Amino acid sequence: ARDQSRVFLGYVAGAVDFLFKPVEAHVLRSKVEVFATLYRQRQRLQEQDRMREMFVGILGHDLRNPLSGVMMCAQLVLARTQDENLREPLARVLSNSQRMARMVEQLLDLTRLRLGDGIKLAPRPSDLRRLLDDVIAENELHQGRCRLEAVGDAAGTWDPDRMQQVISNLVGNAVRHGADGSPVLVKLDGTGQGRVVLTVHNVGPPIPDELHAVLFAAFRGHDHSRRGGGLGLGLYITDQLVRAHGGRISFESSADAGTTFTVSLPRHAQGGR
Repeated sequence: ARDQSRVFLGYVAGAVDFLFKPVEAHVLRSKVEVFATLYRQRQRLQEQDRMREMFVGILGHDLRNPLSGVMMCAQLVLARTQDENLREPLARVLSNSQRMARMVEQLLDLTRLRLGDGIKLAPRPSDLRRLLDDVIAENELHQGRCRLEAVGDAAGTWDPDRMQQVISNLVGNAVRHGADGSPVLVKLDGTGQGRVVLTVHNVGPPIPDELHAVLFAAFRGHDHSRRGGGLGLGLYITDQLVRAHGGRISFESSADAGTTFTVSLPRHAQGGR
């Protein structure tokens, strides 16, 4: 019926369009053509998105080998020379190459996620305290800024490489975005039987309110006015890695209290995609 109340109920039920009896052939044909056109456009857009993601993945994969060569050569020369005129620029080359390598890995992870492959884990017995120590020891800036507090048992079953990536992202962000010279407090709580909790806290400018809702979204949670640059993928991939382990990540940020990221992990990850 053409009764408006019935039409309204149809929309409420989820219908997007109507045909009234008796059906008029030209009206039916026009509606079908519209929906067919929309369907074809959607299919083309999906194919374009897939090709774009594949291109990014191939590009990232092909960049890794020459980049590894650059880093290896820089490390080799740094280990053999005492010439300060060489060491400083080589250190910058190595630092920038490592930063670029992290970006390449982020692009590859993004491609895997967007193409539906997910992030595969290889869980094995690990110690989060040891992983934290390794991340801090590998970066001289982290050594001077980070304070680590650990209680309880930090042993569990996780993918150690992926968890190092999570820790490195969170600690690196805290160091970069914290107030100059201020300490970064990293706490590890392993007192719970089934979960281990990691928190990373820094003082300094808070995360802008407009970013709170999209902070863990790809490309959207990145504030270019903040220091550090990057692709805006770090927190997105960190969130996906924590989820793959069966955990969750959250944050609190204010001008008075600073910024705290909290990662809660099951003690034994199942190994997801």
